[in-house]
Amino acid sequence: MGAKFFKRFKEPEFIEKIGKDFKKNIAEGFGPELLNLLDKGISPVKESKNRQPEYSESYKKQIKRDGLGVGKKVRPVNLKLTGDLHKSLKIDISKENPVVTFTDEKAEYHNDIGVGKQKVKRRLLPTGTGEEFTLRLFQKIINALKDAIKYNI
Repeated sequence: MGAKFFKRFKEPEFIEKIGKDFKKNIAEGFGPELLNLLDKGISPVKESKNRQPEYSESYKKQIKRDGLGVGKKVRPVNLKLTGDLHKSLKIDISKENPVVTFTDEKAEYHNDIGVGKQKVKRRLLPTGTGEEFTLRLFQKIINALKDAIKYNI
């Protein structure tokens, strides 16, 4: 006498469905959480400092004087002047592994090149060797996979 582990378990279909649901869960839950961290001035990259580096004194003065952006403040450093950077977040789930990118050209300057006279880097994505997302974002990835498995059992 034998009992099946799962009612709907047929390996190729099961794995494929889990993959699709995992990607969908990532697209729906990971992006908003990443932007939430940036809005709070927290880097989503594990190896960087927790808080984004402060704006330069001259930029702080400009924010206070000109009131840059809608409700732009000196702290937290949320990289949200026009909102274009945040709106450019894309999660490509068409590939085997989901890929997270920012399409706005400012992302490369903040993440890799550095901005301002001091070339300050504010890490948006873990693109360097050995870098990874913070534990909080990694937990989102784990939860997305758990939910995908749970939904298909």
